[in-house]
Amino acid sequence: MYESCNDNFQTIVNTSMIGCYVLSILAFGMTSMVHYMNRHAYHPIFSFLFFLLTSVYGFSNILNVTEFALMNFGSPDNSLAYELVVRFHQGLYIYLTCVVAMCVVERCFATIFMHTYEHWHPWNIVVGAQFLAAIVIYAHLSLVRSKFDDSVQLALSTVIILFLIFLLYKNVRLTQLFRGGKSSLSTRYQLTENIKILRLLVPVVVLDTTVCAADMAGNVFFHVDPYFNKQVCLGSTSYLPAYFVIRLVSLFMEWSIPISIIYQQATPKPVSNCLQVMRLRRYSKTAPKKITNVLGTDIQGSSHQLDYFLQLQQQWSGPLPSKD
Repeated sequence: MYESCNDNFQTIVNTSMIGCYVLSILAFGMTSMVHYMNRHAYHPIFSFLFFLLTSVYGFSNILNVTEFALMNFGSPDNSLAYELVVRFHQGLYIYLTCVVAMCVVERCFATIFMHTYEHWHPWNIVVGAQFLAAIVIYAHLSLVRSKFDDSVQLALSTVIILFLIFLLYKNVRLTQLFRGGKSSLSTRYQLTENIKILRLLVPVVVLDTTVCAADMAGNVFFHVDPYFNKQVCLGSTSYLPAYFVIRLVSLFMEWSIPISIIYQQATPKPVSNCLQVMRLRRYSKTAPKKITNVLGTDIQGSSHQLDYFLQLQQQWSGPLPSKD
């Protein structure tokens, strides 16, 4: 196993990781486009926050690629550019978790004020949340390289899970309470939107929390970072298998996020209609053309054409109706 921990193997692994993160950038870029096209299907606040979430994920992966490229092909030691990229990436990683928390809290507002939230656009609260996120990022960056460096991430993930449990419980209770049309139209509309958004949001929160948990567990128990480090590999027999297991789990969960978003936001009706039109066009090119009368009878075929004219002859040669 120690023979694998050399410069060439390190370069191959980290170059492969660059390719994986490039795929993530493309996937989240496509996800942002899909959500932007469907932005009017949701409340404006949620549409903005969720678009921000997918965009920040894409930018975070761009910084991942930049960091890997500097480590792999540059001279990161005492490099100001590398330090700036690392610090900015750490801050953006925490901001990503803050945006996930904003999406969950926004749905809590929509659930608590469901009678009036449809026409309420609290942009001032969204702006205030950005300042609060800046404070959280500053606190995290102040604790980096200390024994409490993961405490901010752990606290945010705990808050997100607790709010998500509250959302699921509250909306299930409201669905049971208002079953049978015992509510106003605006209340039913808001409850329907909550359920639709929860189907979109719950997989994202669970997958994102799993990615964060995998990264934290790898760092705490196995000293595994996203970048493969040959020096740590030479000093630990468990590093190599732990690195590949944790990286595969993290990448699989991260790739599952855009897949789940596109699956939930894709509208199957236009797709099925498009396929149906394509089938009809293909059939119209191969099938023989028919000429029908006003009753829908085919009068072009040789066998049916004779029957049709015989029927017409019988109708015209028949007795006229008598006049009373």
